[in-house]
Amino acid sequence: MRLDAELYYVREGVVNTYATGFIVPVPAHIADLEFMWQSLGRKPLPYVMDIDYESRGAMLPPQVNISERGYVPTTLQTFRVRLPCTGSRSAEILVSMQLNISAPDRASRDVRLNFKRNKICLKGLSTVVSHNETARLAGDVTRSSNGVLFAAGGCAAAALALLAAAAAAGTLYRRGNKARHHDSIQ
Repeated sequence: MRLDAELYYVREGVVNTYATGFIVPVPAHIADLEFMWQSLGRKPLPYVMDIDYESRGAMLPPQVNISERGYVPTTLQTFRVRLPCTGSRSAEILVSMQLNISAPDRASRDVRLNFKRNKICLKGLSTVVSHNETARLAGDVTRSSNGVLFAAGGCAAAALALLAAAAAAGTLYRRGNKARHHDSIQ
């Protein structure tokens, strides 16, 4: 069984603080969370990702197929967070993921996105996968071998739209100040 759904945390440059406030349950049969992201500016923006969780023996460390630090791609791509249940016991595990994206300049604000998931693991149901995958383009229709997908798409793609809008607003503000300053000199 597979669950396909999209939840936008940032869309058209606006952070959805309502959505980021929820702790989203992840059923036992779902192991993978997929996130689509893209830097809408001319150059990639630096990011730092951190994931915290309490295993209680029911889950192995989360596996992410991107680096802990790097740059947000300038083309739409998908990265995956795998939450591997061991099957040794039943438990609910709070998983917190923080994604910090640095602004392109001092006129813009950095973006900090927090995602919380309540991963359900059941005794006797292991979702551990032995192979590692790399980030795939969003248009790729192949799925991981366990056929489980929970798409939490658009999280950072829209965050980057927010950064691009803030950068554009800062540029327009500076141009407006220069024009007013020029007018007052004449």
